[in-house]
Amino acid sequence: MDAPAPDGVVGCETPRLWTPPLRELTPETSAGFTFIDFAEDVLGLTLLPWQRWLAVHLLEMREDERFRFRTALVLIGRQNGKSTFAQVLSLWRMFVDRAPLVLGTAQSLDVAEEVWAGAVEMAEGTPELASEVAGVDMAAGKKTLKTTFGSRYKVQSANRRGGRGLAGDLVLLDELREQRTWDAWGAVTKTTMARPNPQIICLSNAGDDSSVVLNHLRETALATVDGDVTDDSLGIFEWSAPDGCDLDDPEAWAQANPSLGVTISADAIRSALGTDPPHVFRTEVLCQRVRLGVDSPLPLWDERRDVSAKPDPDWPTAFAVDVSWDRSTAWIAAAVRRPDGRFHLEVVAHGQGTEWVCAWLQERLERWSPVAVCVQQTGAPASTLVDELTDTLGTALVRPMSGPDMAKASGMLFDLTTEAAIVHPGQEQLDAAAAVAVVRPIGEAWAFDRKRSTADVAPLVAASQALWAIAGWKEPPKRSAPRRIR
Repeated sequence: MDAPAPDGVVGCETPRLWTPPLRELTPETSAGFTFIDFAEDVLGLTLLPWQRWLAVHLLEMREDERFRFRTALVLIGRQNGKSTFAQVLSLWRMFVDRAPLVLGTAQSLDVAEEVWAGAVEMAEGTPELASEVAGVDMAAGKKTLKTTFGSRYKVQSANRRGGRGLAGDLVLLDELREQRTWDAWGAVTKTTMARPNPQIICLSNAGDDSSVVLNHLRETALATVDGDVTDDSLGIFEWSAPDGCDLDDPEAWAQANPSLGVTISADAIRSALGTDPPHVFRTEVLCQRVRLGVDSPLPLWDERRDVSAKPDPDWPTAFAVDVSWDRSTAWIAAAVRRPDGRFHLEVVAHGQGTEWVCAWLQERLERWSPVAVCVQQTGAPASTLVDELTDTLGTALVRPMSGPDMAKASGMLFDLTTEAAIVHPGQEQLDAAAAVAVVRPIGEAWAFDRKRSTADVAPLVAASQALWAIAGWKEPPKRSAPRRIR
């Protein structure tokens, strides 16, 4: 055992923020007690106090013996044992609950496979379970643990194709903080829709402004705890330090690290404190969300949010297309000139790859009658779309943009945001990009940097391009009726 924390401080068994049970938790109202028996009596593990506590609360049952929590967030500092908990949970659902399918995912497939491999090792190393293991598929991308009674534990990539065509009873989403779009969430979690007793368990430490899925679910779960949302099937169990705490406060360490004094030593945390930048220490060790937007080039972006803003198709509109740095996602943004002179900015579509972009725009030309469709013509991931867009939509509509044009668009977005001349409805991908965007110089000006920004800023780039087009557009003069000659 590592050295105890200073002054006898040990990790907190109970999370700082959590969803209370609907009734007293007993062996009759929580399957967590059988989980503990399985872990300790069958697998021979000694669970940590916080793991026992979590099992009892996470596996709370309703009166019809279904799990209360269809979706649950488990947030905790790094290296506290969440992977071990996930492995035991997977095996318990397979060998005790006889769930047909467990799906393990993570933004990095290597992480999901590491958790899966640990579960396989536990199963094969436990005689009582090994006799019921029918096979282990080790093929890359197809890793599966199979039992003699038909249960499977599969590993899937966390992307928009992950899990499609499957029906999952337990879905494990590891490192949820790394999901910066909703593509993987939409694909993987919907595997549970037709299952009788499913759970989606999200495991992570805290994220930053770019962690759009985690941040949304956390805010929704906390609203449920506060009584602002009535859905009691979403739970949160968060071991984290209080906001604004001192970095060297052992009590704060204990709240984010329930394994402190058992498997994590105070010396290890003290060493991290001495070597990590403050924002890294807060998110990785203290499990606190880090706001990276302090130095954002758009510090007033949040103040321009208006969730009630609705553009009218009759208002002058421009579209713009941009593509993520890794080419994974194409984004289409719209800028609409309002009757009051302000501009409405919004992401109107995004999807994997670029093949869908031209068809999507062509379908909407008649309804929106855009004055322009912008795309950067050189030195950008979207430049490969210029010819296809021009062929499909016509040279009169497509406006290829140069590097200097991009600088003008970025500067215009900054200026009009500062002058309160834009409104936006508040979209997580766009808000995250505005909060953490990094800029690069173009001559004496600057533009948004897709490569170095910590979030995908392509939606913000597209919004600035569309704004540039509509702000510079001049309405054609109305022709007067010809005068009759008498």
